[in-house]
Amino acid sequence: MYYQKLSIPVDQHHVDVLYYKAKSANRPVIFEMHGGGFMFGSATSDAIMCHRLRNELDVNVVSIEYTLTTKAPYPTQLNEVYETMLHFYQRANEYQINPDKLMTLGHSAGANLATTVCMKANETKAFKVCLQVMNYPYLDLVSDSYEKEQLSGSIGPKFMEMFKERYAGDQDPSSPFISPIKASDEQLQQMPPAVIVLAEYDGLKHEGLAYANQLIKNCVETHVKTVKKAPHAFMEKYFSASRVVRTKYKEEQAFVWIKGHLQYYMNREF
Repeated sequence: MYYQKLSIPVDQHHVDVLYYKAKSANRPVIFEMHGGGFMFGSATSDAIMCHRLRNELDVNVVSIEYTLTTKAPYPTQLNEVYETMLHFYQRANEYQINPDKLMTLGHSAGANLATTVCMKANETKAFKVCLQVMNYPYLDLVSDSYEKEQLSGSIGPKFMEMFKERYAGDQDPSSPFISPIKASDEQLQQMPPAVIVLAEYDGLKHEGLAYANQLIKNCVETHVKTVKKAPHAFMEKYFSASRVVRTKYKEEQAFVWIKGHLQYYMNREF
């Protein structure tokens, strides 16, 4: 078994997490959020990726099984991620983790949570995040999905419309906590360094690049990589195909690029 399954108390219920414990004490923590349009997916689908991060970086990884929108809309998911991070931060001695080195990593809808939880933490000042990593992030739930560029590796607009309607529910989708692309300069100026991976054949690359440019404009250290000929969700597809030899592919190169930035910010003094 790669991980321990823990049940974390949040609000009036519990959320499950898959905990990949570092080999050494007082190591950083990566909080990982799966993709799936907030409606589909599971933390277990990212097990190989999380296991590799834990082994190759000697880092704690907490993969969060946040509630899907088939059961509840926003803000349930954001609150669960925030409360999970707060739980580990407040119990740093118990888990033998470094509370000053909390990082977020998300894919697609999970990347939305990876950045909005940074905004929420900045607002509450309960803890700080030292790095946010976003793979092909889903950041704009305001624009008409049918008007976004439809590339060969994109998610269809019918699904995208369903995702945003289910997630936003009766809330205003232009809220920065739902659509980070709408964040103010003041909110963005407080954000931690960002690592953003985009896919060439994914229509979401435009909002990812726009968000990166907004962060850069607000003096946030931002690193962007566009993976050529890659579709949306290419990273998860790669790691789910365990039979693939992982040495020569663009997916592996993107993973190594992310891992290099994680290692740099894990060791950097803030």
